[in-house]
Amino acid sequence: MLAILIISLIALGVVLVLVGRCLLNDLSRLWLKHSRSVFFGHSHASYYGELGVVLVVILALAVGAAALKGAAMVILSLCTTNDLASFAVALRGTFSFTNEAQLPGKHLIMFFAGPLLKLLAVVALMQAVDCFFRSFNKHFGGESFTESDNFYFTSIGIVFLIFFELLYHAQNVKVCNATANLDYLMLDKLTYLIYFLSMYWIKTLKTIVTNF
Repeated sequence: MLAILIISLIALGVVLVLVGRCLLNDLSRLWLKHSRSVFFGHSHASYYGELGVVLVVILALAVGAAALKGAAMVILSLCTTNDLASFAVALRGTFSFTNEAQLPGKHLIMFFAGPLLKLLAVVALMQAVDCFFRSFNKHFGGESFTESDNFYFTSIGIVFLIFFELLYHAQNVKVCNATANLDYLMLDKLTYLIYFLSMYWIKTLKTIVTNF
């Protein structure tokens, strides 16, 4: 079992590295460069105090986005199921084509609603971070937070959101027994990142077109 754990985690790491280096090479370089600027580009202690406050706010907004998605999942699951087993399947999105109780056809609404609710969580988080930074800049004047900061800290919020979901799915499960599930969930939660990048690209394109 330990061998399976090691192999699967290595495989997951390879996938993440390939995605970062091959598909998102420029973006990953810019992200790392901005990380160095944010966390290691200042020497005064007051800056890191402000940074800590910002990270706590981003964490709170990610919790809010996760709670929004979770509440919507619970309501839809309650409305589309009539027993506890079906409710658990619909709520956790654990569909399978080999298990009769977990067939997507029996949970058709939730099968399609799951990705849409993930998109809802991403959009809600993006809007919340954007609103926070705009309010901060307006209140204190100047441009304390730029569009790059908006993108960077929202991406951190996405990481928080993925962590919350992994924690939810892996609760009370031994790591070795959950290795395969953990790998699947990690890859599944990358859809949050895909949604975020897609929405941010659309937002950037809209800004360019409007200015043009």
